[in-house]
Amino acid sequence: MLNEKKGYHYDIEDLSPIPFAHKKVVLDENGDIVDLVFIHINPALEQVLVRDNREICGKSEFDILELSENQYRMRLESLGKKRITKGNLIRQYSKLYEKWFMCHLRFREDGTVFEWLMDIDNQIQYENELIQSEQMYKAIFDNVLDSIYVHEFDEKNFRPGPFISVNKAACETLGYTEEELLSKSILSIDSERSVAKAPGIFDRLLKNGRAIFRAEHVTKNGEIVPQEVVAQLFPYKGKQFISSVARNITERLASEKKDKENKKTLRSVLDTLPGLLVVIGTDHRIIACNSNLVNRHSKHKEAFHHYIGKSCFEAIGEEEKICRDCNLEKIINDPKPYTEITEYMDGGEYKCLKRYFAPIINVSGEVSGVVEYVEDITELKIVQKKAEEANKAKSDFMMNMSHELRTPLNGILGFSGILEDMIQDEVQSEHIRAIKESGYHLLNLINDILDFSKAESQSVAIKNEKTNLHHLLDLSMILIQTEAYKKGLNTDFTYDETIPTTIFTDRLRLSQIVNNLLTNAVKFTERGTVTLNVKKIGQTDDKVTIRFSVSDTGIGIKESLQEKIFESFTQGESSITRKYGGTGLGLTLSKQLLHFLGSEMAVESRENEGSTFSFTLEVDYLEEYLTAESEEKREYGDQDKKVKALIVEDNLINMKLVRVILEKNFPNVEISLAENGKDAIKMYLLHKPDFIFMDIRMPIMNGIEATKYIRRYDSGKTRIIGLSAEVRQDEINLGIEGGMDGYLSKPVKEEEIVAVISNVLIE
Repeated sequence: MLNEKKGYHYDIEDLSPIPFAHKKVVLDENGDIVDLVFIHINPALEQVLVRDNREICGKSEFDILELSENQYRMRLESLGKKRITKGNLIRQYSKLYEKWFMCHLRFREDGTVFEWLMDIDNQIQYENELIQSEQMYKAIFDNVLDSIYVHEFDEKNFRPGPFISVNKAACETLGYTEEELLSKSILSIDSERSVAKAPGIFDRLLKNGRAIFRAEHVTKNGEIVPQEVVAQLFPYKGKQFISSVARNITERLASEKKDKENKKTLRSVLDTLPGLLVVIGTDHRIIACNSNLVNRHSKHKEAFHHYIGKSCFEAIGEEEKICRDCNLEKIINDPKPYTEITEYMDGGEYKCLKRYFAPIINVSGEVSGVVEYVEDITELKIVQKKAEEANKAKSDFMMNMSHELRTPLNGILGFSGILEDMIQDEVQSEHIRAIKESGYHLLNLINDILDFSKAESQSVAIKNEKTNLHHLLDLSMILIQTEAYKKGLNTDFTYDETIPTTIFTDRLRLSQIVNNLLTNAVKFTERGTVTLNVKKIGQTDDKVTIRFSVSDTGIGIKESLQEKIFESFTQGESSITRKYGGTGLGLTLSKQLLHFLGSEMAVESRENEGSTFSFTLEVDYLEEYLTAESEEKREYGDQDKKVKALIVEDNLINMKLVRVILEKNFPNVEISLAENGKDAIKMYLLHKPDFIFMDIRMPIMNGIEATKYIRRYDSGKTRIIGLSAEVRQDEINLGIEGGMDGYLSKPVKEEEIVAVISNVLIE
């Protein structure tokens, strides 16, 4: 195509797919470019500009390209600087309508310029993405917490070159700037020990292309930093390079050291345990064990190696299958600790093991194994059995002593009571009362010692009996009032009337505890008052809680001695023992009896001001509403009625005492006598008595055996009453089970024998 004005032909340009423009260069008086005016554009450029040639020609670039004034000025200045000589080809980037072009401009002698526009939008986009990728890589590279080093490796000289790239973490770890570190090589930051290992590491890298190792890097300040390094060999542009990622393992090494020390400590603790310990997983394989187990079972030098990981039933039980009574299975089914005592004979020798089992619970709350601890308690068990035998021997001795002491006391107290009724002389009566009082004092001492022996041997039998608490405590107060009156002391009994009338407790033990406290209070009080206070502190539908307290205004107890007074045979200080006397068993026995009743003793005291001993009991109760008219009056039957009685007693004095009591109270009594159980059977068959007073302990045949034999022939009409100084509950129970109707403890009181017979006579 010919431009008629200028005589230009654009045939080739118009056919070209490359956008083309012919522009006039407008210069100012200084020869600087101030504008470019379109002369002609080809169809390809028409498509880019979305305008045809007629619209474009004669117009400024500034108007057509919609550039800002500043952008257009910068474009012209750039062209002016590059337009060195006419005919030079100038390249310039331009962005037209959101697309990038590479502009090739050639200035002509006629003051015009030819411009070809190459579409490089895809190339620019790729370059931008590449730049972004490099930036992202650089960001990752610099923000990785591990140190990264990249350097060339000279295979010929077998040496690493200087670093060509390091990241921020490497600089921070070693204390260098990036420029300083890039001037160094890997060997220059290694410790002497790491440098010595370097040839071997390079050799592994060349063979395998990768190596993992530990190294020591030296900081700028000379500190050694332990590192775990992963090195990778890779080729680039015909050369070999090494990329190393180094992780600071200072904390890990410290942790490993601590863990090693902890394991060593744990192993030491496990090995110092006196018993055998083994930890077993749910797969029945041994996880851990101590040296005691190894020393006991293993025949191998490498004992732990032999056990760990092996199945428990093979390694310990030497069985091919899971043990029949598997403790692991028990734990899995019921995950709670338990203890077993295993007794067996080993080659004719007695053995006893205490085995403790506990589950191992994982974070999911499931059983992941079991800990078994086995302790050989053979010697302890033997000692315990010997102690039990010795304790039984002591208890039997105490029982025998009790029997031997109570038997003569029975005669002393019984005949002194009879004499007291017979003698009219006041002086002689006073002497008899002194004998009785001394005898009962001796009896109380015997009772205390015997009960203390029972409590020590844990053989105290507690009976839950129907009890009128108010009556029981009234009697306790009556018992101390005589001694209190002699010393000029006041007594006070405060009772909470809201307490149910009838409770269930061991009235003998409760009475014994209260009596001990009241007796002590009177003993250690010279002036003032002894008070028994009983108060209800709680009640439910079937239980009531009662607080008992005994207070006095006596000598009190030093704070340092308040625990000591509950020890056996102790009365605080020796001077107190000398002044007040006694065995020192009262408080000890009371505390022990309270333990069997499910309570404990409390004491509050100030020296020279007095003491308060207290305890609480929770008991069952039965609410009853009794009136004076409904209470039964005790009545005796016809004491003149003819009665046949058999007295079976190996002690002639006691036999005589019972005989005298019977003859005194029952004029028409017919008495037969026997000195042992065998003779008692003969006398029973001969006389068929109404009552038999049967001593329990006798030679040839004891009272229990004789009673069983008599019951074979007796229809049940004969009343058999046991008489014995023996107060052990199991023996009393044997007597009742053997056929006895009741039991009277020696020393027997006259009124007890009279009551037994009289109650039958009124039936």
